[in-house]
Amino acid sequence: MTFEKEELSNKQEVVLDALTINKKISLFKVQPWVLVFTNQRLIVSVITPEMQKKAAKETKGYLNKIGIINQIQDRRRFLEMAPNEILSENPENFVIEYSQVSRIEFIRSSIILTGDIDKKNKINSPILKMKYGSEKIKSSVINIKNFQEFEDSFISNMLDLFGPKFSYK
Repeated sequence: MTFEKEELSNKQEVVLDALTINKKISLFKVQPWVLVFTNQRLIVSVITPEMQKKAAKETKGYLNKIGIINQIQDRRRFLEMAPNEILSENPENFVIEYSQVSRIEFIRSSIILTGDIDKKNKINSPILKMKYGSEKIKSSVINIKNFQEFEDSFISNMLDLFGPKFSYK
């Protein structure tokens, strides 16, 4: 789905796309962030350990706990939410204005062939690199079920939103 820039800025704010990354917090610690791209700004939804623990505590069964934790950070959940609902879900959530983003790069997923019929091929997840203000993010994109379908749509949306600030490989 492509959008005209004038159409995007003159309408009510809507969610266009989202992706989940593991933001590096320290040397051995990452935190899931869901980057939610609207027609007006980028909303960062921080998935805290407390949110994960609360969701797991409210669920019975080990596999159900893993499922609910994955569900709260699944990009598809955010595609159905209103932007203000996303912002208010967690006090740590924040906004990055598109004017603050100086560069965004997306590296598509890739398949590494093992050449051995007894071993599975390896899939490298897509990578997102973004510079905004003095901050830099570089992370694998996580929780994607169909890379090809996601990547084509995401690249199209980012080209519409960021123009020459966006590149992909």
